[in-house]
Formats: sequence, structure tokens, C-alpha cells
Amino acid sequence: LAIALGLAALAPTPAPAQPPMGVTSDGATTSVRVWAPNAQSVAITGEFNGWKPSRGEMLVKDEATGIWSGTLNRSLPRGAYGFLINGNLVKRDPYGRAVTPSGDRSVFHDPASFDWTGDRAPSIGLEDLVIYEMHVGAFYDPKPADNVQGTFDDATRRLDHLSDLGINAVCLLPIAEFGGNHSWGYNPSDLFAVEQAYGGPDALRRFVKACHARGIAVHLDIVHNHYGPQNLDLLQFDGTGDASAGGIYFYDQSELGQTPWGPRPRFSEPMVRRFIRDNVMMWIDEFRVDGFRWDSTVNIRAYNFGANAIPEGSRMLEEINDEIRRRYPGKWSIAEDSYDIGNFHGSWDYDFHNLIAPALAKNNDADRDLIAISSALQRYGRMDRVIYVDNHDEAGKLNNQRRIASDADSAKPGSDHARRICGLGAVLTLTAPGIPLIFMGNEFQEYGEFHEDQPLDWSKTKLHAGTLALH
Repeated sequence: LAIALGLAALAPTPAPAQPPMGVTSDGATTSVRVWAPNAQSVAITGEFNGWKPSRGEMLVKDEATGIWSGTLNRSLPRGAYGFLINGNLVKRDPYGRAVTPSGDRSVFHDPASFDWTGDRAPSIGLEDLVIYEMHVGAFYDPKPADNVQGTFDDATRRLDHLSDLGINAVCLLPIAEFGGNHSWGYNPSDLFAVEQAYGGPDALRRFVKACHARGIAVHLDIVHNHYGPQNLDLLQFDGTGDASAGGIYFYDQSELGQTPWGPRPRFSEPMVRRFIRDNVMMWIDEFRVDGFRWDSTVNIRAYNFGANAIPEGSRMLEEINDEIRRRYPGKWSIAEDSYDIGNFHGSWDYDFHNLIAPALAKNNDADRDLIAISSALQRYGRMDRVIYVDNHDEAGKLNNQRRIASDADSAKPGSDHARRICGLGAVLTLTAPGIPLIFMGNEFQEYGEFHEDQPLDWSKTKLHAGTLALH
């Protein structure tokens, strides 16, 4: 009841009809808007003005909102840029659509410049989804020895494999800009920018268009329970706050302000809630994605391992999901960990993996817990569930986990016994009530640990042709 009353008392997220934040252009002029309520002065600076802003490039503050704005009497500039705050602090644009290869400056980008001619998103019902979880950098790397990850364009070269397999939705591990060039993606630094190591924003658009041409939807794994902590320019954005927490974008209380992975956004701040809402809608409006997988929503809804509610976080999720339902029917919002909680279209079901995987790992049939398997096969909630034997977490090196083939036979993960166990796991996943998810490579019995520096071995499509045929 207390949580419900708290939700009712919250102010609504700012209406999306407000002028857009960041840098936008109508072709003749360029609008600039940035939130920095505690700043004494803000200017836009970059290669276009030699990093020395003139009077016309100084922004004006709206005291009521803390938003600084201005208009450049020119079309969208080119090259790198940033915001000069208080005359000595250069910050990247929180709404910037691209960053430099070094990751230290924003880059001007026109989302309207991409040619979407002929694009038509597939219409796939929630209950008809067959999801393939993909890490762009490790899915297909044509030169695995060069220490450069695969890109969106590389991944496109293997999309026919997914079409032949029967996949109709790809869920990309997080592709927002992160520190460095190698990561799982769960450490976002620039939420509106597409990771430049994967090819940047237009490469993502090409990938989405190519998927749509094959009848494949594209879902994004998005991270808003924490940001960074590497290369996180949002910290101390307007000069206030701590170097690792606090400031205008993050809570400054110790437990509330930190997750196990980085600082938690300040969901109590309307402009932070707007930032997250705008980010979600950008992926649909500018990149034509078809759905989302929300990472660790429990850390949006609560802190202290779920013990203490964050009403503002729950309210924000409900508002965003309501808007998706209202404005974008057929776009799906799926949580990692909110089964039967809130108004998501669906959620991943941990219990399916946690009940099935131990049974599959047994060496003898007599040792398998059929009651546990029976329980896993039952859909017990009102919400659609996503079910899987493996995903990035359950097969990932960072969590000291391995793929199902290695769990089945650690000494010989390419063995006939491992093939049978992989097949059984696939049959259970693809026939039980729920939305099946296949982790990339498991369809051809890839084994070992998943990690961003371990690209799939595509020779196994022939070596383990039987496993692939079964899928």
C-alpha cells in the first residue's frame, strides 16, 4: 500500500512533446539543448569552431528547468563536439548519437540521413517469437586473430543462416557505446550512441534493414539500472557530485546510489526519467527496432538486492511500457527479471533454466529429476515468459559458466553424449509453453565459455551438422 501511494504521488515524466534534447537540425539551423541545472555557463564547442565558442555559441539557461539552449544559424556541423561547462569543463552530449574512436568526444550525426527505402518491419506476435541472442562482436568475426571484434556488417553476412534455422527475432546484447572496444556491453557510457567498434549508428541501421528484409525482428538488450562505470561522462556532468556517484544523473546515497556494476541513475529526478524514456523511444523512432530486453529491472524497481523499493523506478517502467503499447503496437518490451511484475509484455523465466540445466548435466538418466523438469515445463504466471537452456550469463566467462555442451561432457564437448544432451535441451526449449531463446552457437554445438574475445567457430556447422539439423 505504501508503495502504491508513493507511486500515485509521483509527478509524471515530462511530456514527449517538449523540444528534443541534444543537437538537432532542420537543415537551415541547428538547435542545441542540454540539461545542466547547476552550471554557471554552457557553450557548444567543437571542431567546427576550433574548440573556442563565440558569443553566438553560448547557450541560455531556463531557470525553471535547468535546460540550456541555443540556435546555430547554420546546418548541422561536422566532426567532434562537446559542451564547455563553466568555462573549463568539456563534456560529451548526453544525447549524442555517436562518439569519436577514442570515446572522449561526441560526433555530430544526422539520424535522418539514412535511406530506409524498402524497409518493412515484420509483424510477429509475441507468442510466435523464436529469439536468437547475439553478441555482435563475437557472432561472426572474419579475422579472429586480429584482436578486432566483428561488426554489424560482418553479422549481416550470416543472417541467412538464421533465416534457414527458423529464427524470427534477434536479441542483440547491449550495443550502446561502452568504454574501450571489447565488452559484453553491460557497461554503457553514452546511452544514445551506437558502439563505434561495431560500426556506429548507420551500421546498426543497415543491420536492422537487412534483418527486416529476411522477416527477422531486432530486439535490443538495454541497460538502465546502472551506467558505466568506465568512461562515464555523465558523472559530475555540470560540475557537481562525486567522481563515482551523485551529481544530477545519479543518486548520492551509498546503498541507493550504487549497484554491483556501477552508479544507479537518479529515477527520482524527472529529467533523468525523461532521459531514459527518450532513449527507449529513439531506438524505435530512429533505428526501427522491434523490441527490448531490459537488463536487471529489479535494480530499477528496488535497491539493496530488492529489499527496498524505488517507487519512481517502477513508475518510470510502467509509463514507458504504457507508451510503447499505445504508440507502437507490435513492439515488445520484455524484462530480464520481472516475471508477473509490472506491465511488461513478458519476462525471462530463470526457473526454466535453473530446473532444466541441472537435470541435463546428470550423467545417468536415473539421476535426472523428472519432477523438476515437469515443473519447468509448466507456465504458471499471467505473463508471457522467455525460456532458454543457455544465455550469455549462463554460458559466460565472467560468471564462470560454460555452454551446455561443456556442461554435458567437459572432457569431450563435441561427443555424441554432449550432442544428445544439447538436442534434449533444444527440444525442451522449443516445445515447452513460452517464447524460446537460443544462445548463439548452441544450434551447432559450440562449446566452452562465451566471451567477447571468443568468436563462434563456424566450422562446427559442418562438424556438428546433426545438431544444426535438429534445431
